[in-house]
Amino acid sequence: MTPFEKAAHNRVQGMKRLAGIVITMKWIERKRQLRAAKLTMNPVEKQQWDLLILQSMQAQIQHFGLDA
Repeated sequence: MTPFEKAAHNRVQGMKRLAGIVITMKWIERKRQLRAAKLTMNPVEKQQWDLLILQSMQAQIQHFGLDA
């Protein structure tokens, strides 16, 4: 790989890692909002978050292994 190809590859890998982090942070933020408002997450929203987190986790493991 040329230095430019290597840099592009590293950027793509970084974006993939960042996507998983952003999803997790948004989920935590949403949980805190609900806790502050003393509400619970409705079942549909919970199911959507669970699916999103599961897909993110599977993609992270697929790309980076169990160290992700």
